[in-house]
Amino acid sequence: MSRAERSAYDCAQGSYRQAARIPGHPTLTAHLAQQRQGETCLVPLNLIGSPSLTTARLAFASDGPLAFLDGHKPLLSLAIRRCRFTVGAAHI
Repeated sequence: MSRAERSAYDCAQGSYRQAARIPGHPTLTAHLAQQRQGETCLVPLNLIGSPSLTTARLAFASDGPLAFLDGHKPLLSLAIRRCRFTVGAAHI
């Protein structure tokens, strides 16, 4: 593995531990913006799952693209379990 490949692979490391489950199965609806033939296309995006608050530890390579984040702590960490993620219109 070359240095560039190793650097891209090792640019970040993290771990998390579940702290508390959040009741319910909220749905997040948003749009994904994409460029298509010179125009911006908004694609619907839906996420539903069981969220949990977590504690997270992150570390970033000092020479990697995310080096500016090294030493910072996440303000909020969530894990989504039993997740269903849909991009585009769902046809049933």
